Amino acid sequence: MRPCVLASSRLLPYAEILLAGDCEPFFPVARGAASLREAVAGADALIVRAQLPDDIFSHAPKLRACVRHRVGLDFIPVEPATRAGIPVANLPAANRQTVVEYVVGTAVSLARDLHRLVADFRGEG
Repeated sequence: MRPCVLASSRLLPYAEILLAGDCEPFFPVARGAASLREAVAGADALIVRAQLPDDIFSHAPKLRACVRHRVGLDFIPVEPATRAGIPVANLPAANRQTVVEYVVGTAVSLARDLHRLVADFRGEG
C-alpha cells in the first residue's frame, strides 16, 4: 500500500505529479486549521507549507514524518511533534542556488557601481 502524503496546501503541478509517482498525495478540503486537523488523520506523512496549529499532532494517529517544504522549522510545532514521536525535517539547501546567485549578483553590482549606471540609463541620475 502506498503512503498517503498530506500537503498543507497545494504544490506546483509538476511537484504533485512527481509525488504521485511514489505515494497518494492529498490536500485539505479547505483552508484553515479545522480542515487541516481533519485531513491529517489519514496521513502517513505531512508536507508543511503553512503554519500548523499547535495541536495538529494529536489529530494524526498514523503520521510518521513531518517535513517543512522550505528552510527552517518555523511553521512546525516541534515540541509537540517530538512528544508524539514524529520526526521533523526541512530542506536546508532548498534556496542555496538562488541565494548564491543573488549575493554574487549584488556584490558585482555594488563593486561596479551598476545601480548608478542603471539610474543614468533611466535618466534618473
